[in-house]
Amino acid sequence: MTQDQINLLKKLRVKVILCLDNDNAGLIATVNNGEELVKNDVETYVVRLSGEKDPDEYIIANGGEAFSKNVDDPLTFFEFKMNYLKQNKDLNNVEDLSAYINDVLITTKIVNGFFNFFRRYQFALCNPKPIFS
Repeated sequence: MTQDQINLLKKLRVKVILCLDNDNAGLIATVNNGEELVKNDVETYVVRLSGEKDPDEYIIANGGEAFSKNVDDPLTFFEFKMNYLKQNKDLNNVEDLSAYINDVLITTKIVNGFFNFFRRYQFALCNPKPIFS
């Protein structure tokens, strides 16, 4: 995804749902594209389809309604990234857990748009604007 494409999505203020191929290349592309979108404050979600290699094969095998159900219930990019970071790690193992926590801390810097949003939301809850002045 180019910066021009990201800028256009940002200008349009649209929610982006990434649904790429269900192979390793699609997984890596989802991570890379998602990180760039989030860094640019584009609301980003992810759908990972199980079974078939790519979305068109999934629709042929399972039907459009099954695909739509997945798209209607996507993961936030943050949820997706936390699951991605857990791959091939035994969180009962101290070294794997430490590596996971380190990766999460790095990701929170990358996914700063999510945390900026959370801070703004938390501030609004703690400091509500008066309805009547």
